[in-house]
Amino acid sequence: KFPLEYAVPVQQGDSYSGFPVLASNEDLWTKFIPYQEPGRTWALKEGAFYTRGFEVVLGADVADQTDLTVGEYIYLTHGIGRSDVDRRAPKDSATDAHDEHDGHDGHDEHGDHDDHDDHDHHAHDGHDHAHDGEHVHQEFPCAVVGILERTGGPQDRVVFTHLDTSWVLHAHDRRHQADPSITRTTIADLTDNDRLITGIYLRVIGRQGSVLSAGMQQVFDMLRRDATITVAEPGNQIATLFRIVSNVDDVFIGMAAVVLISSAVDIMLALYNSMAGRRKQIAILRVLGTSKSRIFGLVVTESALIGFLGAVTGVVIGIAGGYVVALLMKSRLGLVIAPTLDPATTLILVIITVLLAALAGVVPAVAAYRTAV
Repeated sequence: KFPLEYAVPVQQGDSYSGFPVLASNEDLWTKFIPYQEPGRTWALKEGAFYTRGFEVVLGADVADQTDLTVGEYIYLTHGIGRSDVDRRAPKDSATDAHDEHDGHDGHDEHGDHDDHDDHDHHAHDGHDHAHDGEHVHQEFPCAVVGILERTGGPQDRVVFTHLDTSWVLHAHDRRHQADPSITRTTIADLTDNDRLITGIYLRVIGRQGSVLSAGMQQVFDMLRRDATITVAEPGNQIATLFRIVSNVDDVFIGMAAVVLISSAVDIMLALYNSMAGRRKQIAILRVLGTSKSRIFGLVVTESALIGFLGAVTGVVIGIAGGYVVALLMKSRLGLVIAPTLDPATTLILVIITVLLAALAGVVPAVAAYRTAV
């Protein structure tokens, strides 16, 4: 309701093969937009969005790296599980377990459901702690019902499931820990204390096409009055991060300036030392009628050309390196970074580099100017 355009509840805490699991309701697909472009929404590569508990939708990277397909079943792991362990559920047993959810009414945000008396979660506790103390929810196989189109964002590395899935998994763990004789927990067993969330994705109503809303700060201030709520503003957090690392940024700029000056000195020394071996060439040019000022200009031009080539090479390497790092960040972390160089700043740096190189060529140019014929 006003002033919120939407508020999508989410819960985190589980994973599959090292990929995080994000539990939410159907509002995630209909209201939350993972793109900056207006009007662009979630798109499926195959399958469908989840509509109930124990169904999962895979991000593009998850599907590519695990080779999972629609119709397969998986076990979720509490916490961040090992990425080298495949937790697929056997098709026959998984189908039986998943069929227990057929015929239920649609889920509302609070997860109310009819009773599930026929739910079979095995007589044993179903917990797998075989790898470094990991807790695998083997009592609850989840069906892969959809695979998302690539978004180019962190969503590509996420396993999405319904809130009911996460609520039942963790409610069962608490009940089984308190009473080992409890071998199954159903959606109907959930209480208000079980229906917990770890966060809310919300958007404040704003003007058409506007990224920020005038009422955003007011809403955040209202939320911060509740000590149990932590408000995260991604834009402000990034700005804070840049303020923290600004001093480090200045250090790198200083180092770049020192390298630039030392390169100019290297050019000067290289050209100056080469003058001794080029005396004959200079003498021949003088005999052919080349003036001293022309020779001076040739040496300075050579030095400036070396600086220009070095600057262009540096820009090309910087752009290529930025794209390589961006691809690595995207493939490994799902973090999308657009490497860009400000054209005006880049041009200024190239000009400064050429001027420094030309200045460095003055000393060897003077030596060439004074060469006797």
